[in-house]
Amino acid sequence: MSNMKKGLFIFVMTSALLLLGCTTTIQHDEAVATTPARIESGQKIYIAMAMDGAYGDKVFRGSGTQVSHYISACIRPKAADIVLATTHEPYEQALTNAQAHSARYAVYPIITNWEQRAAAWSGRPTRVSMTILIHDIQAEKQILAHKIDVTGRSATFVSQSADGLAETSIREFCGKVFN
Repeated sequence: MSNMKKGLFIFVMTSALLLLGCTTTIQHDEAVATTPARIESGQKIYIAMAMDGAYGDKVFRGSGTQVSHYISACIRPKAADIVLATTHEPYEQALTNAQAHSARYAVYPIITNWEQRAAAWSGRPTRVSMTILIHDIQAEKQILAHKIDVTGRSATFVSQSADGLAETSIREFCGKVFN
């Protein structure tokens, strides 16, 4: 192989690697979707406080609060009123509290993975996974279990934060779910 062909081959392979590593992927998956898959605007909504996310033994303090606040900020323009829990509570307790506040819907976020990485120097992408449950209080049933998996860029000069990835994916989710 001539030097020119080797150089072209290296250039093409490096370019392909950089292009593939420079994208952020967000995957949405609805595990439970009973009708209606979209919920009504103009309703009172109770948002539970998510438990802080973790990766291995490391707990990312405040990540649960961030996720719940992002959901609140995205839903607020579409809701008649928002009640945001101040501490984490079990699912059944969140439903009881939503009913006590006369909320139509309860939103229960669960962070399943919060993997903050310094991709700029490690080449390992930041990852966030969460499930958002929505329960119709009046109908007394869960209407949606939405799983979100986000993987940041692995080839980048600037690391992406887990909370930034979470905020982007939550904004995208709220746009799809709320009328």
